[in-house]
Amino acid sequence: MSTKKTQIKEKKANIGQCLEQAWEKFSASRQSWLEFAKCIVEIIDEFDNGKEKIQVFFESKGERLSKFFWNRIEDVGRARMHWRLLPGMSEGGSTEIRQLPYSDQNEIFEQGKKYPLLLEGGDNIMVDVRQLGRDQAKQIFGDGYIRDLTEQKAYLSSRTEKEVTEIIDPYRITSRGLLVTKENTLFTKANLREILIQM
Repeated sequence: MSTKKTQIKEKKANIGQCLEQAWEKFSASRQSWLEFAKCIVEIIDEFDNGKEKIQVFFESKGERLSKFFWNRIEDVGRARMHWRLLPGMSEGGSTEIRQLPYSDQNEIFEQGKKYPLLLEGGDNIMVDVRQLGRDQAKQIFGDGYIRDLTEQKAYLSSRTEKEVTEIIDPYRITSRGLLVTKENTLFTKANLREILIQM
C-alpha cells in the first residue's frame, strides 16, 4: 500500500516534466507543420504537376489526404492562413478568422490580441475572438475584417430592424376575422384561398 502511494506521489511530482515534454513536442510539431507547408509550396511552384505528384507520393505511403487538406496546407505555406486554422487544430471562429488578412490571424493566435465587442446599452468589453458565440461572431466580423464599435452598432441596428420587419406579417387571422397589419398588402387568389381555409 505504501509503495502505491509513493508511486502516485512520484507521478504527481513528474507531471511538470511530462507537461514540459508535451509542450516541446507540440512546439516542434508546430514548426514541423510550417516547414512541411513551405516545402509543399516549393514543390508546387518548382515542378510541373507538383500538386498531383505530392498526392500520388503520399498515397503510395498510405496517406490519402483530401484536396481540402492540401489546399489548407498550401494556404499555410504561402502565409495566407495561420497554421492553427488547419483542420482539427482550430479554435472557435475559425471560418471568420480564416477570411482575415494573415497579419490579423497572426496577432490573434500568436499575440492573443483582443478586440472590442459592443454590448447592449453601449458598453464594450475586450474579447478573444476565438471564444465568441455564433451571434457575437456575426456582430464582430465583417467580410474579411473586424468591425470597429461604430460598425458593430450599425450592424446591430440593421439586424434589429430586419428582425422587426420579419416578425410583422402583412395580416393576421383573429377570432373576429381577418386583420390586415400592413398597408397596401396585395392578396393573391392563393392567399385568399389559404385565409378562407384557416378561418
